[in-house]
Amino acid sequence: MTTNIVVAELSADEGARLGDLRLEALADSPALLAGESDEERNFAEDQRRQSFNKPSYVVATIDGKDVAMINIENLVGDFGATCWLGGLWSNPDYRGSGVIRAIFNYMDSAASKRGWTVQGLGVMESNCGLRKGRLH
Repeated sequence: MTTNIVVAELSADEGARLGDLRLEALADSPALLAGESDEERNFAEDQRRQSFNKPSYVVATIDGKDVAMINIENLVGDFGATCWLGGLWSNPDYRGSGVIRAIFNYMDSAASKRGWTVQGLGVMESNCGLRKGRLH
């Protein structure tokens, strides 16, 4: 069975879309993302737009449903990184469907245009999802 995954970078005009996905992610995995669902649920439109000031957000969609996201921030970092990746999350119902691979393929295809040529990965110390070289 082939799954049609659509990956796109969100614009500031899509703050509500990002907000809905972040709330879903915070409900599922609060320890993995920086943020509080009670606070973010009450964000005004200008607060949602401020989310787009530094990082870019890339979202994967299946059958019109946003199911995975990552944020990318252009900044010079350790080891020559030109951007830092963070806030990676996928809906548990879609894990194993290729959505994360699709996001990274999108990022690789846009890397030179967006300045994402050397990607650093930000992982919270409390994130124990990486074990034995596999992401669970």
